[in-house]
Amino acid sequence: MLQTGINWFTGSFLILLGLYHNLVGGPMVGRWLDITNPPISARSAIVGRLGFELGGYLAIAIGLTFVLLGNSLPKSYHLFWALAFFVIAGISLYTFKSFHISQLLWLVSVLLGLYYLYAT
Repeated sequence: MLQTGINWFTGSFLILLGLYHNLVGGPMVGRWLDITNPPISARSAIVGRLGFELGGYLAIAIGLTFVLLGNSLPKSYHLFWALAFFVIAGISLYTFKSFHISQLLWLVSVLLGLYYLYAT
């Protein structure tokens, strides 16, 4: 029960985060890149926005693996993403001071770590 709950929570969170990343963050980053001073080329702005949006698609893909394959995934998969989210949240907290996203990523890290410790 704990494993299924953590997989669904983690997967749903990552899918929603990826959608938010693409639907809200992509256009915002595009506007920021358009008004940079000194200006950057149109090609660099497009590549920058595309790179940001690919991060959202990656989050959606990882979330789908947790939802669809979660019970058959090895514990090392959960541990790897717990560590990755821990590092990403730390970088986000330190660099951007974005507490809202960072705290959620810390929570996901803790849940995946708990799964790793207590899963049979």
